[in-house]
Amino acid sequence: MRYQIPFLIVLAALLSGCLAVSEQTPESIVVKVCTERDCGTTLTVALDGAVPNNFVLDAETPDGKVKSVKCVDGKGEYSPDHFQGMSYLECRPERVDFINFSPNEVTIAISWDGNEVSRSFSPEYRVFYPNGSDCPPECLVGRLTFTMPER
Repeated sequence: MRYQIPFLIVLAALLSGCLAVSEQTPESIVVKVCTERDCGTTLTVALDGAVPNNFVLDAETPDGKVKSVKCVDGKGEYSPDHFQGMSYLECRPERVDFINFSPNEVTIAISWDGNEVSRSFSPEYRVFYPNGSDCPPECLVGRLTFTMPER
C-alpha cells in the first residue's frame, strides 16, 4: 500500500526544521521525522562505598561557582527557587545528577554528621543524541564516581 503526503504538509515540516527529505528514486521520497525531545548536559556523581543517609554535596568549579544540594534518605531537600534556574541538582539514591552543568574540572565535597571529604575531578563527557544521531540536539553526558571513606 502506498501513502501520499500532501505537498503543503511536507513543505511546512521542512521549513520548521522537523523533517529531512532525501530522494531515493524519482518515484519515491523518504521522509525522516526528527522528534523535538530536548536535553541538557548532565553530569552524574555516582556515590560508592559507605554512603551516609543524610549529606550535603557541594560542587565547586575553578572559577568559584558552587552548586549545592542536601540529600536526605536518597531524596533532595530543595529551596523553593532550586529548579527555577536552567542549572540545578537532583538527589537520587546513590547518586546526584547535575542538570545543565558540565565543568571540565570540579571539586566535589560531601559533608555529613560533622565529617567532610572532598576530591577533585576532570570529568569526561560523551555525546548523546536523544532524537537519533541524524537529529538535533547534541547533548553531553558525563559520569564520575565518588567513593566514600569507611565510617
